[in-house]
Amino acid sequence: MSQASVDAAAAAGRDRTTSEHATSEPKRLPIDSTAARALDVLSLFLGEVDSLALGDVTRLLSLNRAAAHRSLSTLRSRGFLEYSTPERRYRLGARFRDFLASSGRARLAEVALPYLERLRDATDETASLHVRDGWSRLCILWSESRQAVRRVADSGRPLPLYCGGSGPVLLSGLSDGELDRFLAEVNLAPLTPRTVTSPPQLRRVVERVRRQGYRISDRDIVADAIGVSAPVYDQTGRLLAAVGVSGPYPRCRREWAIAVLPLVKEAAQGISLALGWQPPGD
Repeated sequence: MSQASVDAAAAAGRDRTTSEHATSEPKRLPIDSTAARALDVLSLFLGEVDSLALGDVTRLLSLNRAAAHRSLSTLRSRGFLEYSTPERRYRLGARFRDFLASSGRARLAEVALPYLERLRDATDETASLHVRDGWSRLCILWSESRQAVRRVADSGRPLPLYCGGSGPVLLSGLSDGELDRFLAEVNLAPLTPRTVTSPPQLRRVVERVRRQGYRISDRDIVADAIGVSAPVYDQTGRLLAAVGVSGPYPRCRREWAIAVLPLVKEAAQGISLALGWQPPGD
């Protein structure tokens, strides 16, 4: 990103925050200058800028280096920013990303629920919605099959990204650089004899998901379950989640997964459209 682009993107975040405060605060109140400065620094990262150096912050806010560094260090110590030593740049940290994610997930769940219920009713199997959480995934919503023998959603605990139906779908939304990091940092431990444990093979799986737009999981995360998943996109075109349906083997075999695939893709597209996604070419 060019210097001019950095300035414009950071200023957009700062100006939006200033405007919001102006409309919500009818009268002037006492201000803690240290807290105000930290919030001004944080607001720079709310535009389209990916990262900022100390010099960017001093220039954009007309601060001396010591004051800017104190604010950056405070935000970093609280997890709102993180620092890349090789690049000597700051970006939004995990705590702030978690805050954004939690508010976004509530909206996503609200939109997705009727689609999951229809998918459950159409397939008579358990439908679920997963999101990426670092190098793992979480099931944030599900609609359980009414059959006596059924798949039960693994909710509330981290699940691997490298197997299952939704995992590789979520991996397909990573950039090539992010996928390289994932493959370098994550141990691809076998969960069943069918689990992909080779980084080159997993890369091929992800590339296939990108081409096809879905993933069939054939007993690679649990030995007695098959599932099929498809991506959900937000209004910017970013891969936001994976919607899927799964059932117990041998009632559900690969032929079943292929048969219900159109229903899964229809549910994923419906959620995406409801979130403001525009299909390519529209």
